[in-house]
Amino acid sequence: MNACERGNWIDTEGHISKKHIVIAQRDGEALEDYCAGAGMDGVRCRIRYDKVNRIYLAEIDGLENVAKEIALTMNCIRTKRRLAQIEIFKKELAKPRRYAPYPPLIRARKILGL
Repeated sequence: MNACERGNWIDTEGHISKKHIVIAQRDGEALEDYCAGAGMDGVRCRIRYDKVNRIYLAEIDGLENVAKEIALTMNCIRTKRRLAQIEIFKKELAKPRRYAPYPPLIRARKILGL
């Protein structure tokens, strides 16, 4: 699965928060393809099964991995809600820190050009 197709998945089935991206689906095979495509682009992705809701979740966590996935898929995301979630993520990264920023934060900022 290429980056634009993954962007469409995030747009329709996903959620972007301050620290991770989650895509929910009842069928695990589609998410395996999603994670395989993310892995080819150097983004770590894992799949887990939520027994309570009986759905599969593809999760991308870590600031660097989320920043890479956003940088790769942002041009294919169209909905206002996802674009707003991306802006919140970027504001969180750019926010001034009380202490020196740790290396993953510095690399995530560099990936997104902040």
